[in-house]
Amino acid sequence: MDEAAAAYARAAIAHASAIADGDSSAANRAHELILAALRELRSGTDRGQSRLEYLAGRDQSAVQVWAATHLLPLNEPAALSILTRLKSESGEFEFEASVTINEWKAGKLKVP
Repeated sequence: MDEAAAAYARAAIAHASAIADGDSSAANRAHELILAALRELRSGTDRGQSRLEYLAGRDQSAVQVWAATHLLPLNEPAALSILTRLKSESGEFEFEASVTINEWKAGKLKVP
């Protein structure tokens, strides 16, 4: 995994941890790090698709939900499959996956 993908995964995990702790400042900082890593991923020839697909297959649900969301405009079937699986699992990302799917299908979700 290259540095941008590793930074993305670390930031996604940090974001989930901050949300669980109720630390909005840390969550906001982690979100900015996710977006910075995403900008670097998007600069690749495939707009980061291969690295986002790799990240979406990681063990950590926090990484999966972010990567699948950012993968939606590049590989919608794969992204929706991951989000649907997360939605069906009882856990901390069930609601986030559900909302992401609903907003995407309604055309309301703008993914960078």
